[in-house]
Amino acid sequence: MTVAATTYCWDQFDADVFAAAEKELAAFTAAVKQTFGVFQERQAVEDWLSELNASEPSMTGEPHWRQISIAAAARLAQRVCLLR
Repeated sequence: MTVAATTYCWDQFDADVFAAAEKELAAFTAAVKQTFGVFQERQAVEDWLSELNASEPSMTGEPHWRQISIAAAARLAQRVCLLR
């Protein structure tokens, strides 16, 4: 495999990873916005990105998106419970 082909494979992998992350984040934030409103949606995005930064890479190199969303949802639940 040439350097150019290897670079293309990594670029495609990165594009796929970003597309998957964008899809998961969009679904998560849409649900938060629908249920809790815009303010909590903004906070949830920050939570999700923090969880992504703190996550350990999987064996495939791609993060477990659902686990990141679950961890961000747990932060949301704690925050919402404190507000009530």
